[in-house]
Amino acid sequence: MAFITKIAFYIEKKILNAFNIVSTISDRMVEKALDKGVESKKIIHFPNWTDVEHFRNFQERSLYLKSISIDPNKKIILYSGNMGEKQGLEIVLEVAKIFENKNDLLFLMVGEGAVKKFINRSKA
Repeated sequence: MAFITKIAFYIEKKILNAFNIVSTISDRMVEKALDKGVESKKIIHFPNWTDVEHFRNFQERSLYLKSISIDPNKKIILYSGNMGEKQGLEIVLEVAKIFENKNDLLFLMVGEGAVKKFINRSKA
């Protein structure tokens, strides 16, 4: 391992261990934090996704969707999160274009980021 890489890992370990809490979004990231010497009691696994089963029987779904002008009979394909360059959201737009004649689908993109203005321009 190069000397510079060793220094970078050393600094990273020192920084991580200086915090009271280290949060991660995946089990693998928890493992990495542990590998870097972070105490398990300081690590919080905070996934950035949800269990969709929790929302399947959402009784007020129709009322809520109607209140935001969305047909409750449509299947919603949702992207929620950062709209940055590295997310590859152009793929979502390409897929939405392929399915634009499917009246039972609605592609919904929610979030903020550098490419949001380009996504807004690409709306049909």
